Amino acid sequence: MSSQQSRLLIVDDNEMNRDMLARRLSRSGYLVDVAENARQLMQHVKENGLDLVLLDIEMPEVSGFDALKMLRKDYSPSQLPIIMVTARNQREDIVRALNLGANDYLTKPIDFPVALARIGTQLSRKREEVDQPATESRLRDRGYCRSKIWYSPFRRDFGRFTGWMLCLYAWVAGDWSACPPYAEA
Repeated sequence: MSSQQSRLLIVDDNEMNRDMLARRLSRSGYLVDVAENARQLMQHVKENGLDLVLLDIEMPEVSGFDALKMLRKDYSPSQLPIIMVTARNQREDIVRALNLGANDYLTKPIDFPVALARIGTQLSRKREEVDQPATESRLRDRGYCRSKIWYSPFRRDFGRFTGWMLCLYAWVAGDWSACPPYAEA
């Protein structure tokens, strides 16, 4: 998920904080939506495909902690990363947010390079979770092909070392077309 493809939602009841962060993230290439309360947050999550939420703790009606609890009922930390962004910097608040399922925690005033790094890290983790089943499938396929190479007639004709070298080459190159015809063991 490059920044050009990633949609972020900033949830903060303070319009100035929302707009300033939204402008800076937009200039960094992110698609940014804003919400001023938990009700709008839930609406955005249902209607838009969000990649990450930046959530303030201190909001009217429903706190950021309560909004986080509601989101975690339906979305895992890898499905929807949530970074708490707040002026609260007490240890208890940080621990509470992380225990409720926040992926990370930023304090105001925001150190923007740090915020970008943390957002990038969470988006990378999300991408890895999405890509993991495909990667596992490719590895299973390679293992299957490797076992077929190992038991091929080519290996028996040219000896164990040559068969092993072909197996290694095919695994590194990812080019199974270079392998000899297969025979089941």
